[in-house]
Amino acid sequence: MENKRKIDEYIPKAIDALNSVHNNENKKIVENGKINKTFSGQIATFAVAVSTSSLLSAVAFFSDNGSSSVERSLLMDAIYKVIKNDESTDKTKQYPNNAENKKLLEYVKRKYEEYEKSKNRLAYNRVKEDILNAAIAVKLAMNFYELIDDSDKGKQ
Repeated sequence: MENKRKIDEYIPKAIDALNSVHNNENKKIVENGKINKTFSGQIATFAVAVSTSSLLSAVAFFSDNGSSSVERSLLMDAIYKVIKNDESTDKTKQYPNNAENKKLLEYVKRKYEEYEKSKNRLAYNRVKEDILNAAIAVKLAMNFYELIDDSDKGKQ
């Protein structure tokens, strides 16, 4: 029940995040009220990777665009924007300029290091659960937009 309530709370934040995240070249997830369908697939794949693998490795993989047809690192930035409002200790954390779109990776890395020192598995699992809830909220928030195929790009 707690997760459902958290996801509901995160959906408006996810809509805002989807509209506001961009990279250095000003590429965005939402373009003219539309989202490339590939982003939807990437966020679903991310949630599966977190659930079946390690949180740190999943975030590290998705923080790099690799050969993906969309900039999946923008999704990591959107997730970070969703959760950062609830993480009061994180609001004061400063990130270097070169860490653009790697804020979630830095956050998870720091939480993992804290877990390694304290061995507080429960606290680390809460972080993982919170990121999963945010990813689900981002996926659901995409339903507020028209999803388009790459082949539909010319019709925008």
